[in-house]
Amino acid sequence: MRGLLAIIIVFFVHVLQAQPVHNPMLQWKAGDRMQQLSAKQLQWTDSPQLHTQFSIVNTQTTASTLLIKTPNVWQVQLSSQSAQSGKLQSSIITRTEPVSTRDVPHYHPHFLVELQPGDTAQIHIALSAVYSIYQKSPLQVEVLQQEHFEQTDRDRHFWQGMFLGVILVMALYNLFLFFSVKDTSYLHYVLSIAGIGLYFAYYYGFGIEHLWPNSPRWDTWSYTIIVPFTSLARLWFTRTYLNTPVLLPRTNSLLTVLNLLMSLTLFIGVGTYLLHVDWLAPLVTIIGILNTLILVLMLVAGIDAYNRNYKPALYFITANALLVAGAILFIFREMGMVGDNWFTRYFVQVGVVVQVVLFALGLASRYNQTRQALEEQRLEKERIALETEKEKKQLIEEQKIQLQLQIEAQTLSLRNQNEKLQELNSLKDKLFSVITHDLRNPLATMQSFLKLLTEHHEKLSEAEKQKLMAEAQDSLDHLNRLLFHLLQWSKSQMNLLAFQPEQLDAKESLEKCVRILHLQAHLKKITIETDVANPCPLHADQQMIDFILRNLLSNAIKFSHMQGHILLKAWVTQQHTYISIQDSGIGISADVVHEILTTHVGATRRGTAKERGTGLGLLISREFIEKHGGQLHIESHPGSGTLMTIAIPIKPKPQGIDTQL
Repeated sequence: MRGLLAIIIVFFVHVLQAQPVHNPMLQWKAGDRMQQLSAKQLQWTDSPQLHTQFSIVNTQTTASTLLIKTPNVWQVQLSSQSAQSGKLQSSIITRTEPVSTRDVPHYHPHFLVELQPGDTAQIHIALSAVYSIYQKSPLQVEVLQQEHFEQTDRDRHFWQGMFLGVILVMALYNLFLFFSVKDTSYLHYVLSIAGIGLYFAYYYGFGIEHLWPNSPRWDTWSYTIIVPFTSLARLWFTRTYLNTPVLLPRTNSLLTVLNLLMSLTLFIGVGTYLLHVDWLAPLVTIIGILNTLILVLMLVAGIDAYNRNYKPALYFITANALLVAGAILFIFREMGMVGDNWFTRYFVQVGVVVQVVLFALGLASRYNQTRQALEEQRLEKERIALETEKEKKQLIEEQKIQLQLQIEAQTLSLRNQNEKLQELNSLKDKLFSVITHDLRNPLATMQSFLKLLTEHHEKLSEAEKQKLMAEAQDSLDHLNRLLFHLLQWSKSQMNLLAFQPEQLDAKESLEKCVRILHLQAHLKKITIETDVANPCPLHADQQMIDFILRNLLSNAIKFSHMQGHILLKAWVTQQHTYISIQDSGIGISADVVHEILTTHVGATRRGTAKERGTGLGLLISREFIEKHGGQLHIESHPGSGTLMTIAIPIKPKPQGIDTQL
């Protein structure tokens, strides 16, 4: 190894906008590999930025290269100016850039500084925390010989790689046991040691270097998510391994409380990560306190279970003793309550390795105990089976009685269904009787009119001919409407009408209906007024809702007096779209209203101008409304007009909703 630098390092440490403090001086001697300079004066203030500066003097006769290790914060800027050449060099390391792109590919910021013989370099370092968690970073600077840095980094990769390898192997081993025996204790333990592995991968830079190199913000927040998850897995494992709900109910209550608190902490950690809210510093403190309580409670629970003669608890106590002690020291060191040394840094990992080995034995012991318990359960089941054999005859008799009751119930149900079918068949016969009568009358009327026109053409006056042709046209129109309604009703009964609801505009549907029936209303000099909310969405089948609106408006015109008035309204609530049609016509009696809303047979009567109806329009309209999951309401009294309102759900409902008055 070539001779090292003889370096005099003078620190001028100051806080941003603070006065310079006394500069400590360190001498770099031949044979030194590393000098650590910790400035007690270098402390974070309310500002998330900090500055310090120092000088490096090369007293050797050869040029040399050093590594300067700075605090691990979000962004570090190092400026170096040579006293001889006056050349100023500046370099920035930020956590947003991948580690592989740095001059020194290491998760901790390192800067290369080259010194010519007899040269003095003025070093200025600017630290930016950005996130509060970095204000907890140790504020120290190290000057390293390059060979020493490379050896230390190789050791880190080897030993931490070995540790993570052990964690991975044990996790896979216990995961295999879980799939073999289906014991949730193994799954909880796998989650626990996997969380431990992820945490140390994050802590020693394997995460940002290898696992998530392009996710620096996740690396910043990972402590507040990985550690609570690992603690929850420890709590679940403790509960299932020691069977605390049965053996230790009081301890189980404490575990439940800690489980809730740590779940809340995990939820907050995930939430602040997703919402990009910096609560990192207080979260780290809270997680450290809760984690310490969990580790202590785990050890206490193991001792309590062992005192209750639960043998697998001995492995639990032994395995957790070193881990709990090492983890508490590690947590205290992270919180700045104890110093940083080999014991406080690495003893927890020794405890983890000892734990995974001992728990392998403990879980095997618990597995054997479980097998023994299962064998005892099998013998108990056989004994119960022998006892139940004696009761089989009695059970068979009871089953016969129950079967007889079921047969009687099914027979009654079939009888009821048969009665309903007969009722529907009777209704069908009655309906077809009405249809046959209504079809025959228009045809007979047309036949009579045509016979008069053909056989007595010369004897009839022009006025009589016009009247006969008008009557024939009226019969033909009535027959056409009847056939159209009959076709619609038949398709509805045979489910041939495709129900395809879509988002419509109630105002457009009403306006289209008014345009179609404008001539019918004009002939009776009836005014139609509309009052529609804007907007007024309507979730309905286009063809069905058009049929419903045409039928209701046509009935309103038919039963209104000359120069009458009809009001169309539509409005929306949170759950329904309402459309009402109100006329000032002859009205409907309560009996007829009840018949319209409840029976399966259409009712027919002539309008104020002797207009004829088919009796099927309202029946079909009611069925279409029910297909939408809606309701038809009728308010009417003889002589005072009629108000018909339909309610269509904003969102589709199941079919078959009963209509109500």
